[in-house]
Order: sequence, then C-alpha cells, then structure tokens
Amino acid sequence: MEVANSLIKGFHYSEKTYFDNPVTYLSCDLTKACNYRCIYCGNAMHGDKGKELSTERKKKLICDLKKYGLKTVLFAGEGEPTIDPDLYLLIEHNYKLGITTILYSNIALLNKRIIEFLYNHDVSLVVKIDALDETIYNKITGSKEFVLFEENFENLLSIYGDQFKEKRIEISTVLIESNKKEPEKIRKLCDKYGLIYCCKTAGKKGMAEKRWKEICPNGTAELEKIAKKYTDKYQTTGTILGDCAIAGHGIAVLKSGECVLCPSLTDYVYANVKTNTIKEIVSTKTKIYNFSNKPACIAKYIQNTGGRLESLLEKHRVSPNEQKI
Repeated sequence: MEVANSLIKGFHYSEKTYFDNPVTYLSCDLTKACNYRCIYCGNAMHGDKGKELSTERKKKLICDLKKYGLKTVLFAGEGEPTIDPDLYLLIEHNYKLGITTILYSNIALLNKRIIEFLYNHDVSLVVKIDALDETIYNKITGSKEFVLFEENFENLLSIYGDQFKEKRIEISTVLIESNKKEPEKIRKLCDKYGLIYCCKTAGKKGMAEKRWKEICPNGTAELEKIAKKYTDKYQTTGTILGDCAIAGHGIAVLKSGECVLCPSLTDYVYANVKTNTIKEIVSTKTKIYNFSNKPACIAKYIQNTGGRLESLLEKHRVSPNEQKI
C-alpha cells in the first residue's frame, strides 16, 4: 500500500474519495509520437494513425466525467504528450473546471515559459529520468538531449519550489541492465529535493520484446531487487490503497476513443466514447474491474492469469448504440 507522503498532488486522495466517486481519474491518450527512442519502449510504433477524438470531444468527455466525480486527468499514454498541440488547451480546460492535471514527460521539449504555465495551471509532473550519467542517459533514450534535460530540470525545480511542502513532482526510472547502478544516485537526488521516486523494471512488450536479450540479458530478478530497494512506490499510478489509479478508479481513453483498463493494454477494449454513453462506459468498467483485492498492476495481473481478464471483457462488453456524447 502506498503511503500518503509518497503520492504527488493528483494521486493524493483519501480512501473515502475512491469509495464515494465512480470515476476519480481519466487517462487521456494524446499521441504515440515521441522525441525519444528508448531501447526499452513498450510501444510497438512511434507514429500516430487512425482518426482521433477532436479537441472539443475530449473537453466534453472531461466535463461529462466530472459529473461522476472526476478529479484528475492524466496525460501519459504511449508517446510524449508535450508534442501534441491539444495538451495546453486541455490543461487550461481542466484548470477552469477545478481538475488537477498529471503530466508524464521526458521534459526535453519544455522551457521556462511552459514550466511556469504548468505550475500556474495546477499540473503535477511525472518526469522520466533513467540515468544521471550523460552517456548512459543518451544511449538509453536514443537521443542527445541530456544537457537540455538538465537545464529544464533545474528550471522545473526552481519554479515548482519546495517539494517537501507540496509534492507535485515524481521521478520515474525504468530499470534495465545498463542503468542498474543509477537508482542509488537518483534516489539521493530525490531525497535532496523532496521528490517522489518510482523505480521499476522494463516490461517485455512492444519494441522492448524485440531487444529483450540486449536490455535484460540476465533477466529481471536482480533488477527487481534493486528497484525495490530504492523506490517509494510500485508504480507511478499507485494510490493510497496500493492499486492502480486508472485501472482501479478511472477510465482510460485512447486517442481513437476506445476505452481500455490500462493505456498500455490497447488490445483490451471494452467500449468507445464515440459510440457508447458515459453511463454505459462507467457501468461496464465497474463490472469488469470488480475485484475484491485490486492488483497493483493490471498488466502484470493479465500475464499471471493467462488471459482471465480477456474473458471478463468479452462477458461484459457493451454493444454500440447511436447515442453520441
């Protein structure tokens, strides 16, 4: 179970909040495009395809879910959200509605002006840092952005201020063989500035699966021990209940409008905001995810149950109707 001081604003809600609200979180996927080429990436592609939800439909989705208790919108997905031009319009929309935004980013595309905008619009950040060594960082990310990352990170700390008072920055590390000595240094950085730290091992999917022998040649057992030693929480979306904010207490919507239990599980679709009502979506999600002990990570749960969840999805899948939102 996650403790309250290991949760940034937006993930900080009490147990009562989750019991009182049908939907506390919305994960809104913006883009699969990314400025990095991380060697452990779980995405199968880096470009976008297919027709996506319009900006106005995304705004309406947020407004409609607020009636069901929505408090936080996450922009994470399978790409770099700051590439998408919708991002800042949606952040403004959330702020006007009194909804907190959590942004996942490698922060390479930010600058001081954008960081000030984020701070002033109630945005918490989950920042990707896989290494503090420039050579390792650039090799893992497939970029040459370490110097720019350092500059933006310094601006982020300066603008967001004392994280010991109000925690709004979380650091995320994906652990593979080449950066297994980095968590100790990153942990010290987090302790120095009062940052939440989430360290976890890579998942064997997407492009990572093709390079698995390279990124985890000795398996993940040792890496799991290292991650457990330094991390504050099991996963970035952990709640005070110890489960996943999105799978346990929210709705995840892909850029196509498809609803999934987890943004990384794009094959497990149970509805679509283009063809199903919000009431249908919330009702179906509640039926599907009716576990007495909700798993900390739904993706690993699926792996360990051999597709049990897939049968649940089939059982509760809703038929599209003509009512639009």
